[in-house]
Amino acid sequence: MLQKWIFNYYFILWALIILGMGEGFSQSCRNGIAGRINSYSDHLPIPFAVVYIPELKVSTVSDSLGNFQFCDLPVGNKKLVIMQLGFDSLSMVLETGKKRITIHLKEKHQWLDAIDVRGQHRHFESEVVEAQTIHEKELVHNRGVSLGELVRKIPGVSSVQTGPTIFKPVIQGMTGNRIAIVSQGVKLEGQQWGFDHAPELDPSLAEEVTVVKGAQAIRYGTEAIGGTILLEPGKIETSNLWQSRSTTGFFTNGRGVFQNALVQKSFGKNNQGGFRMTLNAKSSGDFSTARYILGNTAMKELSGLILGRYQFKKFKAELSLEAFQTELGIFSGSHISTPEGIRNAFKRPDSTYKYSFGYEINRPSQKIRHFLSRGKLEFRQNEKNTLQLIYSQQIDHRQEFDIIRKSAKCQTCPQLEFDLTTNQIDLSHKYSKEGFESQTGLIGFFQSNNTQRSNLIPDFNLSQYSIYNINYWFKKRWAYEIGLRSEIRNLHIFPNNGSESRKQYFNFMANAGVRYEISDHWHSKCNLQYSRRAPNVNEMYSNGVHHGSASFELGDPALKQEEILNLTYSLHHRSKKWELLINLFETFSPNFIYISPVKDSIVYTIRGTFPFFQYQSSRVNLRGGDFFIQYNPNKRFGFFSKGSLIRSWNLSENDWLIFQPADRLETGIEFTSVESKGGFQYSIRFGPQWVARQFRVPQGRDFTEPPPAYLLWGGNVSVSSKKTRIPFDFSIEGQNLGDLAYRDYMNRFRYFAYDLGQNYRFRLSFFIDQMN
Repeated sequence: MLQKWIFNYYFILWALIILGMGEGFSQSCRNGIAGRINSYSDHLPIPFAVVYIPELKVSTVSDSLGNFQFCDLPVGNKKLVIMQLGFDSLSMVLETGKKRITIHLKEKHQWLDAIDVRGQHRHFESEVVEAQTIHEKELVHNRGVSLGELVRKIPGVSSVQTGPTIFKPVIQGMTGNRIAIVSQGVKLEGQQWGFDHAPELDPSLAEEVTVVKGAQAIRYGTEAIGGTILLEPGKIETSNLWQSRSTTGFFTNGRGVFQNALVQKSFGKNNQGGFRMTLNAKSSGDFSTARYILGNTAMKELSGLILGRYQFKKFKAELSLEAFQTELGIFSGSHISTPEGIRNAFKRPDSTYKYSFGYEINRPSQKIRHFLSRGKLEFRQNEKNTLQLIYSQQIDHRQEFDIIRKSAKCQTCPQLEFDLTTNQIDLSHKYSKEGFESQTGLIGFFQSNNTQRSNLIPDFNLSQYSIYNINYWFKKRWAYEIGLRSEIRNLHIFPNNGSESRKQYFNFMANAGVRYEISDHWHSKCNLQYSRRAPNVNEMYSNGVHHGSASFELGDPALKQEEILNLTYSLHHRSKKWELLINLFETFSPNFIYISPVKDSIVYTIRGTFPFFQYQSSRVNLRGGDFFIQYNPNKRFGFFSKGSLIRSWNLSENDWLIFQPADRLETGIEFTSVESKGGFQYSIRFGPQWVARQFRVPQGRDFTEPPPAYLLWGGNVSVSSKKTRIPFDFSIEGQNLGDLAYRDYMNRFRYFAYDLGQNYRFRLSFFIDQMN
């Protein structure tokens, strides 16, 4: 019944779009070459680019939407040269009378007196699925925020959080092990063992953050069907100049500061080598709600990246070292000694909190250190064949400190300690020709965990061997993608009771995607994906206190492999004044694994009293969508709106699925000034965000009722200049401007306290280029 509904739903929607937009098809000309020119980084059209055919000595210029066309050309292959100021030139050979093409030009980052003309045709793979990117300029305005906070700016992406400092991304209702976070081409292998285990990385180390909903999971594992978050360091092209950037910031809620510094340099005649060093530091005191201070929520964070690249003839080599460490205080009001006390805390009046502000981090707290080292070697045999070898190692160390009695033998020891080590080797081959690309890869993955002072997660060794193949091709207005991945997963468990156990799983993933260019301004995409993943260790063997989320969690060793069938559809329009993006999805799982409260159960332990949660699986259906719309009546003014909704039904229990994001809507206005003669430019962005009450919850399951709806006002003002002696960018961002006292359903600490109150973030960035 469900499969029939999905088919009818998609067929009707597709038919309506084709019929409704049919008038937008551009008319063809005889024996011509036509296409559109977009930028490499953000896919925006490039107007007034020169397209030249040297053989015929004819040229044309792209229009305001990046479109160009030649008609009545002689039959045969023709060489095209595409040029535009500020972009790399591109040469390519095309046959007349064939498909309409999309060409991407790469932006230059050099000054005009140091232009090195080179070009690269962007592979079509990025056009098959809908991906949304946060680019360098927006990242500069968001330095100092966590990854979970950052990606919430993308429609359809929310977060589950634990207090004011721990965020995990949620994409279309799925989170944790179902989302791949990829830094520098390597999937992050941190300890995703609960809501309080946020991704162990700093997005300030990246120059570009992209969210791909679903399709890229083939490359990164069957566990990533919910989506992929790609963090890329970007290119190093400074034309042998020393280049540096410094961003200093301050935020009022928590009275915190952060500092980001980058220095990089390329070398060699054609910039064949380069290196970059990035360092980030952040520190804050206790955060506040609109009514009181959240005691013991101070934090400290330090991260860094060293990246080196070199190209020699047909070889490219890259080496990177990335480090991240943080210390987080856990809200004191979440740890209570008696069952009566914790039940009273759920109903506690706000006036009972009497914490004072401070920068000291006391128990309970967490300390996390994560190290990633990666080596990459690429050999480009010819224009069609490329071999790539990547080896990476990740070391993740976590300590959790509970409130302890004065009589405890060790006053400084943690109550929980993990060491997770991961080694991975990835060998892939890419074959490319005009209109077709294929990539095949082999992956060996080895992981070991050592748990000390607790039985929350047992020791284990994990080995996994994977093979995948992804094929892309396009013809005229159609583009296609088909991918397959299979994995053999061996798990060796060492429980504290001494009874070792072994489990073996065969995981499988299949993906099929299609893109259709309806007209110059409209395109639609559809992606169907099936995944079978093994349950994670925490889902099977958790047995103890997760103090970061103030809960007692219990796994289920009898859990079977989770199967998920996911269908996504997107419609995208971009014209001179309008942009519209609609994403729809339908997900079905016969055995969806999730964590749920055990009704009104409270567990009393030597470490305190905590709400009781248990992992289980159910037959579920998730459906919903998200949208983004922007209207720019002119170059200065803009209006935008974005929102999302999800309906998650537990078919096994004939009730709603717990812990799913509520409906949300954000609107606003934007104003960007014309650049003055001195190079100054300013922009203003202001608007509200509304989040509905999540009343679609299972009855009698949770410890408290879902919080009411809320409306938050926010805005951003920035001033920048590229022509001053030292180019700069200054911004002020305001959050919860009305200082509203509210609770968010996706915050696990909503049981104990309000969410954050008013906050202002000040950021100042300098960009410096110096000669050799």
